[in-house]
Amino acid sequence: MSETERTVEQQVYENIAARKYTDGYTPGVILVRQLVKAVEELAEALSHCRTAVQYTNLNTFIDEMDRVGQRARALFDNRMVWNLVRLTPGQRAALPEEIADVAIPLDVAAVVLGMDMSAAKLEKSAADVKRGVR
Repeated sequence: MSETERTVEQQVYENIAARKYTDGYTPGVILVRQLVKAVEELAEALSHCRTAVQYTNLNTFIDEMDRVGQRARALFDNRMVWNLVRLTPGQRAALPEEIADVAIPLDVAAVVLGMDMSAAKLEKSAADVKRGVR
């Protein structure tokens, strides 16, 4: 399959695999780990959205998300916890719709920012390959 025939998602997956983030994991574990990673990254993005007024519900929420993001990062990096992950067929069947729900607001944010999300994902994941595993 040529690069033009592979989806952006497939190319990003290959970049993640090149970083060894899929090594030794079942597809179900890879899926759950990437959702945990998404929580970490979303918390990091939100950390750039604090308001100038110090005590707001938004800032309180972002502070909570910072803590959740830190927990997500620690969980993602802890190889031992993933041995117990087993998705049922019902759980796995529910995830495509939920993942689409997660992607939609990110696509809207990309349009608001004037960015090409596909190009950004490819560029970022390729650059991360050079960094390797943290």
